[in-house]
Amino acid sequence: MSSRNFFFSIWFVYCSALLYPDIERYTLFNEIFALLGLLLSLDFFYKKYRALTKIELVYFISILYGLILCISSFQEIINTGAYLSLRTMPIFYNVFSFMVGYSVYQYYLRFNPITTNSKWMRLNLFVSLITPWRISPQVFAMFYLKTFKGVFIYLLLFLLINGGSTSITAFIFVGLLYIYKNTHVLKILWSRKFLYICIASFLFLLSLSGGVYQKFIDVGYEDIFGFDVNITWRYMFWVYLYQDVISQNFLTGIGFGTPLFNLDFAPDFLTSDDGSRNTEYTLGTHNSIIFLISRMGLIGVLLITWLHVLIYSKAFKVINKKLRTFSELEMLLLANLMFLNSAFFNVVLESPLYGGLYWVSLGLLYGSIKYNEDELN
Repeated sequence: MSSRNFFFSIWFVYCSALLYPDIERYTLFNEIFALLGLLLSLDFFYKKYRALTKIELVYFISILYGLILCISSFQEIINTGAYLSLRTMPIFYNVFSFMVGYSVYQYYLRFNPITTNSKWMRLNLFVSLITPWRISPQVFAMFYLKTFKGVFIYLLLFLLINGGSTSITAFIFVGLLYIYKNTHVLKILWSRKFLYICIASFLFLLSLSGGVYQKFIDVGYEDIFGFDVNITWRYMFWVYLYQDVISQNFLTGIGFGTPLFNLDFAPDFLTSDDGSRNTEYTLGTHNSIIFLISRMGLIGVLLITWLHVLIYSKAFKVINKKLRTFSELEMLLLANLMFLNSAFFNVVLESPLYGGLYWVSLGLLYGSIKYNEDELN
């Protein structure tokens, strides 16, 4: 099989998984992507270690840091056992799928027009609207939309059909990109300094919420963000983790193989697990930043944020140099943005269902950036 055919098959699996991510339970595509990404990363580093870009350097530093955490967690991993330990590690090994996305672009999409002109466009958009999943179908749809107007109409239809607060926040993200994409404002909003300030402010807010948390423990959901039980549960979970996990392991996190919380002492609102479901190892935080800082600490958050800042900043520069009003690069940017938006409110980066798909989408974006940079030069 040629490289182009091989990476077409990866692209096909990726698109299928976006529409129906539950196939991971039967195919283990996430773990296959991670293993393939590891091999591709080793090959890439061996060939280009003398000429790595800043983005590639931060990517490999992030991997190295994750490996160091794995080694430091070795005893906990052995004591916990392979299966449950692996359930704590997707936040790390999903990162390897970045190189899968990059390679799919380099070996397949670079030579084939992306799916906007497909004769199956309308059918695929329709399927993405009626699929039972709410996160990844929006990512898939971005490959078929040619204008910002089309994106807004699609998001509105998705919101009306499927609901979900992430559809509303997706409007905000896309709106900001559309309004400010050719201005200095976007550069400020996506600067490393501004995002670090946002993360610090969020953590500071959690540290100040101890009183609200105690009131919640005393009176329950009544009068605590009473308009939405899901928001209340999420925020109280984050405050609990900040108090009991993050503040105690702020710099490097708790690592892997260790339960996220002690099930015997966890508050009743957190889970109804009697111990049979191992939720202390498998429960997601519905905010990937919270999970990342819990497992990999502030260092992990800063590295991953830096990587995203570098990629998005480079994408904005290339887009602004393009003469066309809407480019393939913007489609890939919006695809990753749909995932990134969901990661703030759902289980994404730490999930076997979505984590690998997320990093593939970021790798596709980086592949397009490098190709378009070469074309402009």
